[in-house]
Amino acid sequence: MRKLKAFLKLFWDAYIYWDNDKAWRMGAALAYFTIFSLAPLLLIIIVIAGAVYGRAAAQGQIVSQIQDLIGQAGATAIQDMISNVSQSHATTWATLFGVGMLIMGASGVFVQLRDSLDTVFQVTERPLSTVKAYLLDRIISLGMILTIGFVLLGSLILSTAVSGFGGYISTHVPGLENILRIIELAVSFFIIWVLFALMFKFLPAIRIRWRPVLVGAAVSSFLFTIGKYFIGLYLGKSGASSLFGAAGSLAVILLWSFYSSLIFLYGAEFTKCYAQRFGPKP
Repeated sequence: MRKLKAFLKLFWDAYIYWDNDKAWRMGAALAYFTIFSLAPLLLIIIVIAGAVYGRAAAQGQIVSQIQDLIGQAGATAIQDMISNVSQSHATTWATLFGVGMLIMGASGVFVQLRDSLDTVFQVTERPLSTVKAYLLDRIISLGMILTIGFVLLGSLILSTAVSGFGGYISTHVPGLENILRIIELAVSFFIIWVLFALMFKFLPAIRIRWRPVLVGAAVSSFLFTIGKYFIGLYLGKSGASSLFGAAGSLAVILLWSFYSSLIFLYGAEFTKCYAQRFGPKP
């Protein structure tokens, strides 16, 4: 009972740290960087998933999942971004330059994520701002992009398997749609949990044990999954896209990115509190 109370108190402690570290400001910065990194990041992920799944199918599946999160307007805007970024270049040098800029743009948000996590975990000894440190940041960010690409590839395969199984079940064993919906939610929760855990473990410039990482990622995934429904309901009912006129689609993406950033930062704070309370400090 005492351990349960201590665990529940972590939610309040994490909020105090979250507020003291000015999560609102860090979340706004993350949302800003996400806007500019989103299209190249998704394009790289689509290329990775498309190598196995087929590029058109991978892009369609990812855009469909984005539409479930932020609605038709935001998904259409993101699809247009991807199409613009993926336009072919005229020469070999232009292509190489375009690929380089694509990687630089996609890795920008991970550099900002790493900086935010270093703030959360109170990393005081930062490496000097040298060319070597800059390149190392970009390499780590590129590694995260590739990892996320392969994780999402697994997600697409699982989603296809569940969908195919669901079609078979609905035909031969009607009445099990609710069970299939639970399976889909469980798969979604697991994928988000893995992504949060990878970022909490490998992005900060500090070693964190796996147990607090997995617990913090589970809390983040739960809050993200619950909040996904409510933020989707808000975006659908409030008319946020029409409120901002021509910039409505961009505003929807920015609002979703901001919310996701706040959840990410709270999960990091919870991870820190859990490590301090139940295990070695990070």
